[in-house]
Amino acid sequence: LELISYSVPSNTCTVVDTGFHCTVLETYWLVDSPEKFAGSTISRYMGVAIPTAIGISIGRKPLKTLCVFGNGGVGTHFSEIALAVRENLNILFVFVNDERYGSVASYTNSEIEISPARSDWTGIFDNVGCRITSADSKAKLASVLPSILENGGPAFLELQFAPQDYASFAQPIR
Repeated sequence: LELISYSVPSNTCTVVDTGFHCTVLETYWLVDSPEKFAGSTISRYMGVAIPTAIGISIGRKPLKTLCVFGNGGVGTHFSEIALAVRENLNILFVFVNDERYGSVASYTNSEIEISPARSDWTGIFDNVGCRITSADSKAKLASVLPSILENGGPAFLELQFAPQDYASFAQPIR
């Protein structure tokens, strides 16, 4: 996420859903004005980032909107994603994939695996016409990010993280 923070245009508003990625971004993401960051609500409700990003994108056209979410923040918003594609909104959807509900799984003593029904959303974004890219390393992200940011319209970027590595980084600051 640090690489993205240095790469996004200065006129970008970042919208984040709740989860470890939200904690990381709220702690380390530097912006120069409040209009450039929209965090999750105080209730930490999963799933607010995509509709919030679409509203911000419509209200701030043609500026760029960066929408960051995890497994819990995507499953109910396919019609909104299709709307973003149809309206050619300038949104980069960044899916932080730790293949589980990382912040929930890290704070439960349950023997049950805390995992979403699916952790691969690329096909669904592709089916509604969103450009898709995936990165599983910083080098891969550095190679694909410039072209993603240069092109207008909605795009989907999946960032893949090993669940335990991601939790060990984010949990201490949460």
